[in-house]
Amino acid sequence: MEGISVILTQLSPGLAAGLLVLTAAIGYLLGNCNGAVMVSKLLFHDDVRTHGSGNGGLTNFHRTYGGRWVTIVVIAVDMLKVVASVVIAKVIFAHVMPHGYVPLFVTYWAGIFTVVGHVFPFALKFHGGKGILAGGTLALLVDWRVAVCAWGCFLIGVLLTRWVSMGSLLAATAFGVSSALFHPVPSIAIPALLAGALIDWKHKENFKRILAGTESQLTFHKAHPPEEDLPEPEDPEESPEDEEVPAPAMETVHVELTRPAPAAAEAPAPAEEIAAEEWKGGQHWDQVDAWLEDHPGGKGEETE
Repeated sequence: MEGISVILTQLSPGLAAGLLVLTAAIGYLLGNCNGAVMVSKLLFHDDVRTHGSGNGGLTNFHRTYGGRWVTIVVIAVDMLKVVASVVIAKVIFAHVMPHGYVPLFVTYWAGIFTVVGHVFPFALKFHGGKGILAGGTLALLVDWRVAVCAWGCFLIGVLLTRWVSMGSLLAATAFGVSSALFHPVPSIAIPALLAGALIDWKHKENFKRILAGTESQLTFHKAHPPEEDLPEPEDPEESPEDEEVPAPAMETVHVELTRPAPAAAEAPAPAEEIAAEEWKGGQHWDQVDAWLEDHPGGKGEETE
């Protein structure tokens, strides 16, 4: 009791059809929320679809921008939208189905329409991703055996070839085939096979490049400094011994020599002062006496 027959027998045709259309529309609208395009526009003010392969998917985003944390954000957005659409669909059907039973078909139904919305989003002019991450998330939600087959084939393909597209082709095929094997109900097997075929069809250009040997391999980005900060490449022909070491710049020291001003010459003493000093010293008394003897009129007469 996993297919659509449970819904058709338990609900009226009108109610069943309305709920199927509603859950399909919700899944498709959520699929329009493309993680790679949203993150490239919000964080980098760019559109990832203008670079690389022109695809709005995780692989092209990582090759274009790199970065561990921004890539995790893209993964989270693309996975959570599938989870949200499936949870909403289950809640809706649980409210109307007897005893709240929701068949597995509802999970496939809502999830596959989310994949379709991711691949052909009307909000992005029907130019979206390739659906591999959304499909891989759906595999985790429907059956652990389907998830092991799909994700196992993906990892084997990537590890052996380092081509993400090779792993994606194998995973999409494994999703459809394993769903048909483990759940051989037409309402589950046919949509699952069609979803796997859709994802493979979106990788047709990658398949051509794989055959031509020109497909890009997986690489991991490392943070690089801005271009202007990169050191200039060294000339391999020039050895360190040949490099001329510039002489250290000579500093010019200006020394200002100042000659001390000569001491002011003492002005010669006036002759009168010299004479007075000598007179006081009694050095010229003999000359005075000799002069008075030669000039007798120079002596004063005695008075009575």
